[in-house]
Amino acid sequence: MLTERRCHGGVKARERQLLNPQRECELVLYIEKCARRDLPSIREMIQKFATTIVKLEVSHSSVTRFLHWHADELTIRWSPRTDCDRYQSDSPFKYKLYFDMLHPRMQEHEVEERNTYNVDERGFAVGVAKRGRRVFSKALLGPK
Repeated sequence: MLTERRCHGGVKARERQLLNPQRECELVLYIEKCARRDLPSIREMIQKFATTIVKLEVSHSSVTRFLHWHADELTIRWSPRTDCDRYQSDSPFKYKLYFDMLHPRMQEHEVEERNTYNVDERGFAVGVAKRGRRVFSKALLGPK
């Protein structure tokens, strides 16, 4: 029976890691920053972040190992569904009111329309977001 160490030529799993400790720390801080902004990450997002950092395709199992190695800082929890207030705030009347207030401000501050960006920066359609597993910072969640 081969051990993992012998199977991979005597190299420990920690030595085969794609991210060095400094980069891992940066990724943990970024995940915590997203969580502070109420944008908890999902596994696929962490996989994309890591792929961007190392410029190699990062596997699903690499994300699992990363989360295991940082279990003292990060945790996976079920996120709540989009709350009722957000769902109810999605109305044509409120959008019209928003833009009626926005355009005079843009003219006042001389902001060109081509320099405006998407209003919904959270990356989900209101009323469509579902409950799912998200990665949270343990420090932000506090004690149970």
